[in-house]
Amino acid sequence: PDRANELYAQLRGKPVSIARQTLVKLLDTMHLAGDVPVLEKVEPIEHAVKCFERGKKPIEFLTTRQWFVKTQQHQEAMKELCEGLDWKPPVMKRVLDAWINGNKMEWCISRQRFYGVPIPVWYRTNKDGNPVYDDPIIASLDCLPVNPHIDCPPGFDPTQRDQPNGFTAEADVFDTWFTSSMTPLVNAQWDGIQSPSLDLFPANVRPQSHEIIRTWAFYTALKSYLHCKQLPWEKIMISGWVLDPQSQKMSKSVGNIITPTPLLEKYSSDAVRYWASSAQLGVDTRFDEGQIKVGKRLVTKLFNAGKLVRSLVKRSAVDISSPGNIRLLPFDQCVRLETDALIREVTTLHEEYAFAHALQRTEKFFWKAFCDTYLEILKPRFGDAFRNRDELASGAVVLDGVFHDLLVLFAPFTPYIAEELHSWSRPGSIHRNSWPVVSDPLEGPVLVTDLLDHVINFKAIMHQLDTKRKQEEFRESLSFAQVQTHPQSEVLLQYSGVVPEVYMTTRAENVMLSSSEDIPFGSFRIVGK
Repeated sequence: PDRANELYAQLRGKPVSIARQTLVKLLDTMHLAGDVPVLEKVEPIEHAVKCFERGKKPIEFLTTRQWFVKTQQHQEAMKELCEGLDWKPPVMKRVLDAWINGNKMEWCISRQRFYGVPIPVWYRTNKDGNPVYDDPIIASLDCLPVNPHIDCPPGFDPTQRDQPNGFTAEADVFDTWFTSSMTPLVNAQWDGIQSPSLDLFPANVRPQSHEIIRTWAFYTALKSYLHCKQLPWEKIMISGWVLDPQSQKMSKSVGNIITPTPLLEKYSSDAVRYWASSAQLGVDTRFDEGQIKVGKRLVTKLFNAGKLVRSLVKRSAVDISSPGNIRLLPFDQCVRLETDALIREVTTLHEEYAFAHALQRTEKFFWKAFCDTYLEILKPRFGDAFRNRDELASGAVVLDGVFHDLLVLFAPFTPYIAEELHSWSRPGSIHRNSWPVVSDPLEGPVLVTDLLDHVINFKAIMHQLDTKRKQEEFRESLSFAQVQTHPQSEVLLQYSGVVPEVYMTTRAENVMLSSSEDIPFGSFRIVGK
């Protein structure tokens, strides 16, 4: 035993890597009976070892004292409690379920770090000045917060710190998850005695990423259960990671980090936010500069559309401050109803936290329905040749209202361009505006969804006619042109710019609309002579 203790003394306290080298040297000097070496040979080997996540050194396990919170005895209660949590997206619930069902460890809440929230505990010291760990002095609730490295326990004075028969502070600090899991209770101004404020607790939603469901989400729910026997929030919204262009996790140690500053300077904040807003919840998103370019084009298109809308409204010289007093023409009313349907759909998507789909739906309507169709149809109505007071008033009020509603829908995703364009026609900030509220959809067959598709179909016919005219397939001007369509289409398209467009395309002296039951709904026939 003496020889063994002598050898062990040369290894005590050394890191594993150095202890291995020392042990090999010791073995190399030892011999068995008959002067046979203990160490036969030394050769390098390779085997799998676990390393640090952000380093290449093997993990070294050390047996030390730790503080724990018992979790195993609350497993069934936590499973029942978390059933009432609304997950966004719902599929992420299985991550927490798997952790609760498979967890076999108690929660270690102490860390050996320099920075952190100190554990409010002291230990008495014996006659040799060593801590007596079996007899801790725990700070009372009415004394908190306490820093044991500065404050003294009751019955002791500063001169007794780290002295024999005195006291010493707990050296460890709390785990980050132990303190951050208190945030819902801290926000609710909980003092540890009275119940937290019902106005702030439980909170509405916890936003976080998927890799810390088993830590931050679970520990926050556990702390709330232990203190208040209820969930800390009503919903939990789970995001994903941003991956590099090769779909690898970004890491400073790997060197594949993409800093946002150059992108913000090159494309604008709105364009970068557009890319970020296109990510779906619970899914990792690969960085794609091309998507940011798409966002930049959207911002540019919003700006140009805003300029056109303001110029057309100004040209109409119509007072749109009281839109309720202006009678909407059938076509404009349908565009307004189509926009209301969009608002209802996007509102529902936001309420379900489907932000990416809300952006996608708004963007599609803006490009296809508003810019490519409605704006193009409306421009001839504001021309000098077809100025009609009722048509101008109806077009101006719908054009202004629909575009501003689109700005409100875009505001969460592209806040800066939305704020700028809003300031051109309205006071205050768009971000303090109320969300658009629309009435329930009308009962009965309203041809709203099909309307714009029919207009697009009509414009395609006009394009074909214009191409033929340019190819000089017919050179003489028409004295008469008639647009025939289904009776229901005729009512809707009466003020949709059909007559001016036919006039400009065919150069006919007279253009009129007519209906015929034998023409399918949504189809057109143009007759001229």
